[in-house]
Parts: sequence; structure tokens; C-alpha cells
Amino acid sequence: MCSVAWADGGGADRQVHHFDFDERAAGNLEPVPMFWAPMAGAAFPRFAVGGFDETVGHDAPPSFRLDSEGRNVAYRYRGDATATQLNCDYLVVGWIRTAQLDDGRAVLSAYHLDRDQRPITETQRFSAPVGESRDGAWQEIRVALPGGPPRARAIGLTLWIVQEDVWRPGPRPKRYIAMHNIHGRAWFDDIRIYRLPRVTLATDAPGNAFPADRPVVLNVTVSDADTRGIGVRLQVADADGRVVFGDDLTIQPGESPAPIPIRLPDIDDGLYRATLHVSAAGETLAERTLDFARVSSADPNDDDGVRALGIVLESGGRSPADTELRLLRVLRAGAVRIPVWSGRGDVPDLIDYSRETDQLLHELLRARVVVEGVFAGPPAELTRAAGAYPQSLMSVLDAEKAAWQPHLTRVVAPYASVFRSWQIGADGDSAVVGDARLPRVVQALRQEMESLTTAPQITVPGSIQWAPDGEGTGADGVCLEVDAAVLPEFIKEHLDAYRERKVPVSSAFIPLPRDGRMDRGGLLRDWFKRLVFTRHAGIETLFVSQPWNVRTAGDAVTTEPTEEFVLLHTFVELVGSADPGDRVYLAPGVTALAFDEGERSVLVMWDDHAGPDGTEYILQLGGASRQVDMWGRSTPIELTDDGRHRIRLSHSPTIVDNVERWLLALRTTMNLNPRFLAMGFERHEVEFTITNPHESAVSGELRFDPPPGWQIRPSRLSLTLAPGQTLVAPLNVSFGRDETAGPRGIDVSMKLMADRTYELTVPLEVTIGETDLDAWGLAFFVGDRLIVRHGVTNRSNETLNLRSVAIVPGRSRQYRLIDEFKAGQTITVEYHVKNGESLRGRSIRLNLREIKGPRLHNLDVPVE
Repeated sequence: MCSVAWADGGGADRQVHHFDFDERAAGNLEPVPMFWAPMAGAAFPRFAVGGFDETVGHDAPPSFRLDSEGRNVAYRYRGDATATQLNCDYLVVGWIRTAQLDDGRAVLSAYHLDRDQRPITETQRFSAPVGESRDGAWQEIRVALPGGPPRARAIGLTLWIVQEDVWRPGPRPKRYIAMHNIHGRAWFDDIRIYRLPRVTLATDAPGNAFPADRPVVLNVTVSDADTRGIGVRLQVADADGRVVFGDDLTIQPGESPAPIPIRLPDIDDGLYRATLHVSAAGETLAERTLDFARVSSADPNDDDGVRALGIVLESGGRSPADTELRLLRVLRAGAVRIPVWSGRGDVPDLIDYSRETDQLLHELLRARVVVEGVFAGPPAELTRAAGAYPQSLMSVLDAEKAAWQPHLTRVVAPYASVFRSWQIGADGDSAVVGDARLPRVVQALRQEMESLTTAPQITVPGSIQWAPDGEGTGADGVCLEVDAAVLPEFIKEHLDAYRERKVPVSSAFIPLPRDGRMDRGGLLRDWFKRLVFTRHAGIETLFVSQPWNVRTAGDAVTTEPTEEFVLLHTFVELVGSADPGDRVYLAPGVTALAFDEGERSVLVMWDDHAGPDGTEYILQLGGASRQVDMWGRSTPIELTDDGRHRIRLSHSPTIVDNVERWLLALRTTMNLNPRFLAMGFERHEVEFTITNPHESAVSGELRFDPPPGWQIRPSRLSLTLAPGQTLVAPLNVSFGRDETAGPRGIDVSMKLMADRTYELTVPLEVTIGETDLDAWGLAFFVGDRLIVRHGVTNRSNETLNLRSVAIVPGRSRQYRLIDEFKAGQTITVEYHVKNGESLRGRSIRLNLREIKGPRLHNLDVPVE
């Protein structure tokens, strides 16, 4: 970001040149501004021209107007007023006004020139294209031009009007009609070129990911022809915007100053953004940002991947091979998918840049990482040859094999021993999922590949949203996309449907969070839960798209990790190598999923009912000593006086490792049977069971703590259990007839002696209700009148006669009779309460009693 009215501290104007096109006073009587020449060539006919417009201007007339006449038109500056200096960057700022450019666009481009005024084409940068201007308004355009190579001597400018086929290249839909603006015009005015300091912000860490054994050092360079009066400030903030470091830097003058290394203090794991701000006289000259990650790996040089994580590399936007390799190692990815056919005309296939990729493949195989090839689309050569109307991958592979078989051979023959499997279609490609031609394509591809390799493994993408196809595709495996359309807690249910149909689900693809319906924090929480639930459902390998961004500026490539990179690292380090374990009940609304590794477990927990500050729980987790958030930030766990753990849970997942596995297993063995207790009975016979999962005998005492007004007999039990032994104890449970329907918690407090003494409390849940009656209630306002609805369904096989009662605080009771209530019938009755506003925040009791029968149901309905 830059200002447009600068002067540096030394007083020298940073403006290199100003094109205001007011040249009559300078003696230019020609129709075209000085030193501006039209672009020649077949795409730029002579009848499309430009010249002065003496009636229109930005600040004041004249301006430079281009008339397209239905074609492209461009003018290039060939003067000598734009000389440059070494080690400086430049900014071009101008103004454009357009007319009748609905489909065409006006553009300004800037580039460096050598000493012979020849453009250095790789330095060319374009402004944002400008279409039809509203009400003839002028629009500002900017082009940031980094400093050129040593042979650069000046800046060249070109002003353009281009039709749609130029500014919007790429495939077109079938029967697409390209529109040209016959009378399109554009005015250019007040074009200024500014000299800026050359500013760089970088690190020495490949991919800008810092493992625990490496200090975080930022390298800052600021160079300019005159550094007087320039202020430089470096600031680092975390993903929530909290500033963790800030400092004003002193820069040294010189044409090629050495980078200034800035070592940051110790910072927590997470994603950070460094911002370098360069200013003079209160105006911003330049600003650079760099995202980097701090992650704590047990051993950042460990080459062993974790089978739970796979990374899908993109067809375009790739980083250098050594950078990708380092990032994959930091994440300890156990599998990598690489596109072998790009499906894009502007991106080569794997075989066309094999030299750059072979190093990566060699290192991945050496690290025992599973490598899979992906036919992400048609071969690049076929896509380019198809021009504006390329075929889909399925159409290409379903056609005569003579068109695609040579491209298949070019990839499979040299890489048959490298790729473990071959996937037809990119992950998440909806055009492949469910295509009726897929079985035929799988068969054709397998037939051709069998002549090149032994028993090729062919996989296809799928979607968890689709019902499993019993006929199948003939593929050896399916990678199911688990997207945000399925809530995390229902992932296992969907996967079980595939297992029941014996669909060979080999892996899952978890798309990166891009849904705009949630805030960013909510998206990341949902995505992390999706990872956890999918892994807990038994999927061995979870694939995600590469969690880093790639920025290019000339020949420089900058790779920046994303927030998902940090979350993946936390997931892999703590959960990735463990096996799915039990789902542990802690409290209503709390999710607790265990992952087991030997005698220890990792517990991933969150509380969907927690308030802004979270909810504290007292748990017995054995040797656990820390809880880690999804960003990898670790917090010591406080212990109670009796050795239990204080854990604070929120909506965001927290991870506790080093949990003694047998303690979690003990909780899952405890049960009350039955768990449904009918209203109206004075006493219920309930059976309590508990099994010892410890490798040695366990003895101790336990106490039942029921809800207020309840009684459990006996209230205490003594136990001595050998390994694997189960205790079965009969209990008598009683509660009042006014108890309301719904779940209730019974806490079981224990003091056990195993290898040491353990104190713990385990909540068990029972439900109060009436087996023959389903009832519900709803309270709402119509004006100041409160309306209460009481609905009931007869689940018995009898005809019932019931009395419904509404007990309203401070008001008279209201009654309704429900007679001749037939089996399976549903009836709703209403109660009206005048002036009900005073009841907000209170509850209304709805009571059902069977006339001359034992059935009873109570329900409290809140008034909100």
C-alpha cells in the first residue's frame, strides 16, 4: 500500500514522472501525446486509434483517449522520462474513465526497459481491468512494479483497450457468443510513477515453517537511493490479531545493504503475520507482509510419515521441490497425491517437468511415504489442442483410446514403481462422482495399465453426501469427500452405510474450510472436528489440499503456511499415530473421543453447551499433565487435592495426551440397565454393572449420587475385581410422582486402589418418561397473550382417556380432557394466558394423567 503525495525526509520528490497530457504549452500540436506510439500487429488494426481529448480530463482536460472500433487498441510510451535507479521499487498510479465497455476492458501495464528501450517481458505487470464506468466516473488504477534486473534502465508503459477474448482467456462454454464493444472508449489521465524503497521480508526457514528446534528469525532489507527520513517498523501478530512483537528498525544506506536479522522472542505455536511498514513524513511508502508458522515437533527431522495424513499437491501454484519436501516433513505426511495429468492447458503434466519432481519423489519414497498419482483432468496437450471447448476427463477416457493411450504410457511406464495407486479424477471433482461412464472408464484404464505395470491399483473420488451404489465402479478404492454439508457428528453414520454395502472406502478427502456462512474461527473449529470424527470413524488416511499458499513476484516464489497447516500439525502430532478408541460420556453436550496408543490414550474434547469462558470439569485422567488447543498451544493441567484434573472445555477442541487408557475403558464399562425409567412407579429395579479393564486387580468403594429428591438403595458398594471381572449389583431407584420428563444424571463417585489410589466421578444418564406417551410443549406469544401448546401421541395399543393440566405460576390451573384417545393418534391442546409477559424466564408445568389408569407424564415448558 502506498500514498500518492510523498516527499522523503531529504526533500527529494519521489515522483519519477507525471503524465498529465497537457502538452500544448510545450509545443506539441500533434493529435497524439509525445512519445506515445500505437501497438502494431494483426490484433491491433490501424483504424483503432488514440489521441488527445480536449474536453475530458481527471483534474482538468485534456486526457488521452483510446477508441476501440470493435477491436483491440494499445499505445506504448517510448520516451526517456522514466529512467530508474537500482535497488528501488516503483509504483504506477493513474486514472481511467470508460464508455460503452460492457465486455471490453481498459488496462495499464508497466514493465522495465533495457538500455535499447526493449521491454523486459518477464517484468510486465498489469492493473486491474476496468469495465463500464458508472455515471462516467474516473477509477484509480495501480501497478506495483518491483525493481528490475541489473540490465533495467527505465520503465515502459502501455495503455490498452482489449476485447473479452484477450482479457478473459480460457475455455468457453459450448455455443458461447463472444461480444465485442464496437464503440468502446477509454480515457487515461494523471499517470504518475513513484520511486519506492526496495523492501523485502523473508526467513531462512523453507516454507516459512519453524519447528521447535529452530529460532524464529525474520530477515529485513530496505534499500533506497536516499534513506534519510525513512522510518521502518516491524510488527508480528498472531492469527487473532494480537501483537506479540513490535520494533522500530534502523536501516543503513547503500545500494545493496545486507539483510537485518530480527530474532523474535519465544512465541507459542500458531500462525503469525509479520508486517514491515516503511514510511516517510507520515506517509506510507511500502508495506510487506509474511505469514509464518511456529510448530513444536517431537523430532522435526524424523522422516517417518504418519499414515493418518495425506497431502494433495495442486496442479498449479507449486512451490520448489525442496520447500514442498520440508513442509511435508514438518507435517509428517504419510501419503502424497501428485497430479500426473493437470487438466489445464497452462500447466504441464508430470512428465513435462519430471526433473523438478523426481527429487521430491525420491525423497518421499526414501521416507516411506505413500505416493499416489491423480489424473486430475485430461492431458495438458489435449486440453491445449481443444482450444475454447476442452472435453472433460470422463469424455476423453470414454472415447477412442488412441487419443489418450500415448499420454497414459508416457506417465505410467516411467513411474509405475513410484505410485502406489492411480486416481481417476481430482478429489472433490463432482463431474466424476456418480458419472454413469465411470465403471466403463475404470475398466478401459485398467486394461491399458496392465500392459505397463502389474496389478495396477485404481481409485476414484466419491462423496459422503451420495448414497452408496451397490453396483460399484470396479475401482479398487474410493476416496470419499467429507465436506461441510454433513455435520461432523453424523460422519460415522454415513460411513457405516458405505461399509454395509461393502464399498471399498480407502481414504477420505477433507476440503479446506471455505464456507462463508461461519466466521473464520467457527470454520476452523468445524474443520478440525471433521478431521477428528472421520479418523475416529476408522478411516486410516485423511487427505487435504496443500495447506500453504504460493505467491510469485517475478522469479521469486514465496510459500506461506495457512492456519490449516498449524491445525494439521497439531492433529498429526497428538492424534495421527493413535488408533480410534472409545467415545467417552462426560456430560450432556460434551464430545470426548479417545485415540489409543499402547497403554495410553489421547482424548479430544469440546463442549457445545459451554459459555464464552468455557465450563470446568473435574476428571481423573491418570498421568495426563497438559491440555493442548488445536493451535498446538500447551497449558499445564491443575490438579485437585485428591489428584483429579481440572479441565476447562469450550466450543473449540482441546486435546489431552498421556491419559491412562484403562481409566477411559473403565468409564465405558459402567452401565445402568434399564436406562429408561417410567413415571408413576414408586420404585424401579435397576442393574448396575462395572468391569475391571486394568491389568491388575482393582478394589475400592463407590457411592451413587442421584438428583435431589431421588433415592438409590444401596447407596454405596464395595468391590474387589480381578482383571476382566464384572460386578453386577441390583439397585432400587425411586423418585417423586412430580418428576418431569427428560434425561437425569446419576454420579458414581469412586475411590479405587490399583497400582495407586484413584479418585474419580463418572456420570451415568437415565431418562424419565412414559413409554406409552410421547409428549411435547411449546410456549409463544401473540401480542401480550401467552399461548401454550401441549401435544401428545398415543404409543400404546389401547384407547386412553387422559386429563391435561397447565400449571401456570401465580395463575389458576387450566384443564383439558383428551378422551377416546386412539392408539397411534396425535392430539394437540392449547392454553391461553392473558398478560403473560410477567412469565418470561419462568416455566409452565404440563401434566398428563390417565383417568382410572397408572399412566403419568410431567413436562416443564420454558417461557422465553
